[in-house]
Amino acid sequence: MNIIYKKLTEKELGVFIQMRITQLREEGATEKLDLVPNLEEYYKRHMADGTFVSWIALDGDIIIGTSGISFVEKPPYFGCPSGKIGLLSSMFTDPAYRRKGIAKELLSRVIAEAKEYGCGTVQITASDMGVKLYTDFGFEHNQNFMQYNLQKKYNFWGWENSDTPTITDEYPGINTPKELYDALSHIWCAYTCAPRLKDSWTKENMTLGQCSITAFLVQDIFGGDVYGIRRPGGNYHCYNVIGKCKFDLTSEQFGMEVLDYENNPIQLRENHFSREEKRLRYEYLKTELKKYIQSF
Repeated sequence: MNIIYKKLTEKELGVFIQMRITQLREEGATEKLDLVPNLEEYYKRHMADGTFVSWIALDGDIIIGTSGISFVEKPPYFGCPSGKIGLLSSMFTDPAYRRKGIAKELLSRVIAEAKEYGCGTVQITASDMGVKLYTDFGFEHNQNFMQYNLQKKYNFWGWENSDTPTITDEYPGINTPKELYDALSHIWCAYTCAPRLKDSWTKENMTLGQCSITAFLVQDIFGGDVYGIRRPGGNYHCYNVIGKCKFDLTSEQFGMEVLDYENNPIQLRENHFSREEKRLRYEYLKTELKKYIQSF
């Protein structure tokens, strides 16, 4: 299976509309009204003016997954100072291709479109089937709909400067270090924690003892180099440098302590993974990340 992702064009619109109708039927719609002309008119008009964007997934020439986002504008408010809102629709995957990470990859791509358009928030009225996907992505319930805040702030060091592209398609749906952080927040655990810190690990301090295996996983996905800050006792705290991007997904474990990210030595995986227990924790983190992605 070789899944390809591309933006929707008018060439695929007929199949896209039929999949949209299939989705509506699956969600319980029983009306017999012919929606095809209305949908065709809507999509052509809004694709032309840039207020509707869709990414689709194909297996060969067959469309097996769809997504869509419409851009609307309201008077600015405190939760969305730009007033620009993305409305999700057409989030549908062929039943034979579900639980393979396709939906998360499509969602990630239309969220990126919303960021580029300048939206402050993305909203959807989610079906029961879709709630897990949106919740794990970071959406929150807001009365009758779910909402994703595009102005979300992170606490790990360097998060503002952590937008860098992937170098592999091995982890669909993980397109930025922030998305990796969100996924790993569901995976980091006492088992993945360094043995000397295991007894102190808590969900509230989930990055404790996770630095080296996380930094080398970041390197797998985004490239770059791993550097280490020498700590009392002789161990190194690892972080990532990718071109001009420098960030530390596991910095929160140090609380208010200010670390020095300048002039530190590069770290080599062969040295770190010469310790079998660390290599096994790293392999476990990779395996669980793939399982997590494939749960959508």
